[in-house]
Amino acid sequence: MAGCAVHFYRKILSAAGLAVAWLGVCCSFGCLSGGDASSGPVYPTRTIAILCPWAPGGGSDRVARFLADQLQRELKVPVVVVNQTGGRGFIGHAAGARARPDGYTLTLATFELCTFQALGIADLSWRELTPLAQVNGDPAAILVRKDAPWSTLRELLEAARTQPGKLTMSGTAAGAAWDLARVGLLLAEGLPADAIRWVPSQGAAPALVELLGGHVDTVCCSVAEAKTQIEAGQLRVLAVMGPQRLPEVPDVPTLRELGIDWEVVGWRGLMLPRDIPPAIEKRLAQCVQNIVASEAYRQFMRENGFGIVIRQGQEFRDFLAAEEAKWNDVIARVGYRQAESAAHDPGPWLVPRLCGTLLALGTLAVAASAWLRRRAMAGAQGSGLVGPANTANEPASPLAWKRSAALAAALVGYWLAMGWLGYLVPTFLLAWGMMVWLELRQAAALVAAGVLVGLIWVLFGQVFQVALPRGVWGGLP
Repeated sequence: MAGCAVHFYRKILSAAGLAVAWLGVCCSFGCLSGGDASSGPVYPTRTIAILCPWAPGGGSDRVARFLADQLQRELKVPVVVVNQTGGRGFIGHAAGARARPDGYTLTLATFELCTFQALGIADLSWRELTPLAQVNGDPAAILVRKDAPWSTLRELLEAARTQPGKLTMSGTAAGAAWDLARVGLLLAEGLPADAIRWVPSQGAAPALVELLGGHVDTVCCSVAEAKTQIEAGQLRVLAVMGPQRLPEVPDVPTLRELGIDWEVVGWRGLMLPRDIPPAIEKRLAQCVQNIVASEAYRQFMRENGFGIVIRQGQEFRDFLAAEEAKWNDVIARVGYRQAESAAHDPGPWLVPRLCGTLLALGTLAVAASAWLRRRAMAGAQGSGLVGPANTANEPASPLAWKRSAALAAALVGYWLAMGWLGYLVPTFLLAWGMMVWLELRQAAALVAAGVLVGLIWVLFGQVFQVALPRGVWGGLP
C-alpha cells in the first residue's frame, strides 16, 4: 500500500512538473507579446524592438542603432536593436513579418526582401509587411586595386569579353545584392552572367581583404563599405551604378554616363507588420519623418558615407514593386532560382519540424499502445484466459490516453512558443517536461534537457550550419 501511495505521489509530481513547464512557456509568451497597442489609451508604453536581419557592426546594424536612438528620443520609451541574422537575411525579415501588429516591433528591411521569392529561398515579400519609410540608398560600385591594369570600366568589360570566365569578382554571398548587381551589369552589356566569375564571401569587408590580397580581380559593393580603403588610396572606383555621381567620388562616372542602361541601389527602410493599426502607423511615420529631416541624420549619413534617399507611403510601395519586378526578371534570365533550389537552405524550422514530428509520432504510439492493450485484455477476458481477478493488472489505459492528450497539447504549445521565444527556451522546457513526465528526477531532468538542447544546437547550428529559430524578443536562438 505504501509503495502504491509513493507511486501515485510521483505521478502527481510528474504531471505537475510538465504543467509548470508549459505554464512557464505560456506565461512567457503572454508577457513578452503583450497586449494590442490599439486597445490601450496611450502608445507607446513599453520597449520597442527594431529587428535587424544582419550582423552587429555592419552598415545595416549601424543604421538600425542610429534610428533606435532617435526613435527613443521621439517616443520617450526604450528602443532596442535585435540582430536576427541567418538565411541570407530571411530570418530577420520573417520575424518582422510574423510579429504582432501592435507597434512594438519594427524591421530594418533591406534589398534582399525583394529577391526571396524569385530566388526560391522563401515565400516572403515586402507585401507581407507594412512599408513605413526608406531611409537610405547606396548604389553598387565596381572597385579594383590601385595597381590594376584597367583604368576604366570599359577596359574591364572588354577584358571579360575577350577572355570570358578568367576574371573574378566578389562582394557578398552568391545570389545576394552585389552578385545580382554584377549579373545585371553583364547582361546589360550583352555578356553572359559568368563572363566575370563570382567568388562568394560573407560580405563586402572580407571581399575587400581578398581584393587587396590579390585573390580576386575586382569587387562589387557600395562606396560606403570601401570608404576606408578608398581614402587610403588602396582602391580605385571604376563606376557607380546609381542615378548620379556620388559626392564621395565625384570623378567616377555612372553606368548611364558610360552608355550602360543599368542601375542598382541597395536600400534600407523601416517596416511594420501587416495589419498595423492606422493610428500607430501614422505616429511612427511622423517620427521617422522628423528623424530624416534632422541635422543629426544628415551628419550620421555623411560620417558613415551612406546615401540619403527618402521615400514614404505610396512612393515607397511603388519603389518596392518596381524593385521586385526588376529582380524577378534578372533572376529568371540568369537561372539563379534553379541554382538556389538545388542547394536550398532547409531553413530555421528544420529542427522544430523534426522535434514536432517525433512528438506527434510519440503521441500516436502512446494512444495506439493503450488501444491495443485494452483490446488484448478484453479478448483475453472474453476467452476466459484472464479472469476478473486479473483486471487489477490491466494497464492504466485512461492514464495512457491522458498522456496522449498531454503530448498533443505539448506539441501545440511548442510550436506556438517557438515563433516568439525561438529555439532555446521552448525546446529546453519541452525536453525537461518530458523527462519529468517519464519519472526522471528533477535535477537529472534539468541536466539531461540542457545536454540534449546543447547537442542539437551544436550539431545543427554549428556542424551542419542550419539556422535555428530566433525569438522576436531578446534574440534567443
